[in-house]
Amino acid sequence: MKKGIDAPLSLAGIIVGTICAGIWAFDCRKWYAIIVFIFCAECAITFLHTTLIGKYKFAEKELKRWDIKADDRLLDLGTGHGMLLVESAKYLKSPGKVTGIDIWKKDDQLNNSFSAALENIERSGIRSVADLVTADMLAMPFFDESFDGVMTSLSIHNIHQREDRKKALAEARRQNHAD
Repeated sequence: MKKGIDAPLSLAGIIVGTICAGIWAFDCRKWYAIIVFIFCAECAITFLHTTLIGKYKFAEKELKRWDIKADDRLLDLGTGHGMLLVESAKYLKSPGKVTGIDIWKKDDQLNNSFSAALENIERSGIRSVADLVTADMLAMPFFDESFDGVMTSLSIHNIHQREDRKKALAEARRQNHAD
């Protein structure tokens, strides 16, 4: 699966900070400067690990805990490159389907696009049980209770206004079919 780096501008800032701390530590050779450099480097390494490996392992582990049935209809909010979409699709058989929605902002995830997510669907061989829709979490184009489960990972926080986050969560509840 082709992966995207979350919050690429934040990572760039951490890397620049690490380089500056490294130059400072090398130049002054003080113990506290070396500690700052090590801390910055550890932050950069942790960020990269989380965005490229850790979140995928977490998604796999968490979705195993769900009771996903082969014919479930699932909704992935802020699908990005399709991490949750691809992982959850492994549990589905037609007529089951997972639908991923996103507005495809590039500053939320590096190379975030409809085509990147579609490429991951094709690579994973899940086209028969996966679909993509360009849609905003604040106004989803689906009927009430259209889905058996709604999921999201690392996307709600990209909605900056508190009232809008509440609206997105209310929209998610509206989509979820109550058993």
